[in-house]
Amino acid sequence: MSFNRKSTAQAGQLSAYIIANTPSGLDFSNAEDPPLAVAMNSSSTDTVDRTSVTARDMLTATDGTEYASLAAARQRAWGVIMAVAAEGGIDPNDPSVVSQIQAVWDAGATRTALLALQTKEATHAESLFGDGTRLVHLDIAAARSA
Repeated sequence: MSFNRKSTAQAGQLSAYIIANTPSGLDFSNAEDPPLAVAMNSSSTDTVDRTSVTARDMLTATDGTEYASLAAARQRAWGVIMAVAAEGGIDPNDPSVVSQIQAVWDAGATRTALLALQTKEATHAESLFGDGTRLVHLDIAAARSA
C-alpha cells in the first residue's frame, strides 16, 4: 500500500500517527510541513516487508564458497532466479520465491542472508503505508486537513 493524499482515511491515519509519535520531536500543530515530511521519511524502530529485491541484493547475500559447492542443477536453478531478479526485481515474500530459494540453498550463510532480505528497517512512512512509501509536504498538508 502507498499513501494516497486524496484518501481521507489515510490522511486521518497519518495525522493520528504524527500526533502520537511526533517524529524527531516536531510538534504537528506548530511545525511546517516540509520538516515533518522529512521526519516521516526518516528511520523508525519498525521493520517492513520488502516488496522487491534486486539481483544485486541477492548476489551480495550469496556466499561464493557455498555457491561453488552447489550441484550443477542447483547452480542452474539459481541462475534462473537471478535472471528473473535482474529483469526488475523479485518479491522476496512470495511463497514461490521462498520455496525456490529453500530448494537451491541448504541451511547456511547464503540461505539465512537471502531470507533476511524479506524485511528491512522501515521509515515512519513505510511503517504506516508499506515498503517504498515516501511522503512530501503536500501529504502532510492533507493530513492536517483530515
